[in-house]
Amino acid sequence: MIKIRLHGTAAEVSAASKVIKERFNVLNCSEPYADRGESLYSRVYIDAETKTADKTLDGFRKGLESDPFIKNGNVYEKYGNAFMFATAYFKDQPVNIWEIEEIALDFALKNEDLPETAKALLELLRGFKNEV
Repeated sequence: MIKIRLHGTAAEVSAASKVIKERFNVLNCSEPYADRGESLYSRVYIDAETKTADKTLDGFRKGLESDPFIKNGNVYEKYGNAFMFATAYFKDQPVNIWEIEEIALDFALKNEDLPETAKALLELLRGFKNEV
């Protein structure tokens, strides 16, 4: 995923965002944020990916590993960030929610010193997913 910040006049930002939308799959586009004071400039934040992005579970897993924002925080924040990323990543595409759940949990729990109860919960979830 590519994170883009546009900064300029309303006309410049609008023109640039149109070009980006033509050439990339736009996952999220913010409303314009006006600069402070009497500035004529504003900012727009865009999450995008190349048109040939890998929309598979492996592509999702690689996207998690390469995004520095998602990797920050404690285990709960990582899990929440991973799930929000999945929502944008698989937008308008059917997906097995249990697969996403397992990938998000694996990602969040990686390199974490977990209590035994958390490890048991993860194994329980994996077993439940296989039964569904």
